[in-house]
Amino acid sequence: MSVDEEESPRLREALRSAAFLPDRLLEDTKYFLETARQFEGKDEQKRVTYARASVIAGFAALEAMVNGLSFVLAEYGYELEMHERAFLQEQRVELDDAGCFVIRGQRYHSLEERIRFFHWRLKGTEIDSKDPTWVAFDVAKRLRNKIVHPKPGMTTCEEPSMAAAESALKAVTDVIHTFLRA
Repeated sequence: MSVDEEESPRLREALRSAAFLPDRLLEDTKYFLETARQFEGKDEQKRVTYARASVIAGFAALEAMVNGLSFVLAEYGYELEMHERAFLQEQRVELDDAGCFVIRGQRYHSLEERIRFFHWRLKGTEIDSKDPTWVAFDVAKRLRNKIVHPKPGMTTCEEPSMAAAESALKAVTDVIHTFLRA
């Protein structure tokens, strides 16, 4: 990302601003996890509630980080191609009748696609699907999905163990540090 001298302070402020909410949400995640630990063996319902909140807050932090980075890169990434900018801004690129590419409508991408894009854009390499951080993220994502996307007919939602909630927090934190930082 090339930025001239005058925009450098604005870019730094935009990056600080983009990281503010994710950092707070990660603190929430740690708080919920620690609170869940305090209820372990004393009140299983409260332990599960806080462990579940920890998983959800961890993924909210990751989503907020990706969304913030998307905004900053779209705003300051002067060397971006049209399709890259459209990807970051969740817009659809189409070919019009004249044969020109135009931006029309919305197109949403999964969290995984956006993380892969950032890693490729920042580091110039793809994420190996067997990378231990990516594998741990996939496991954590499946746990999150069981919590926030229950299947029809399920009478209860996922009740994460302490180990699963701790692993989810570690996976989210590792993804941020490994794949989303230059």
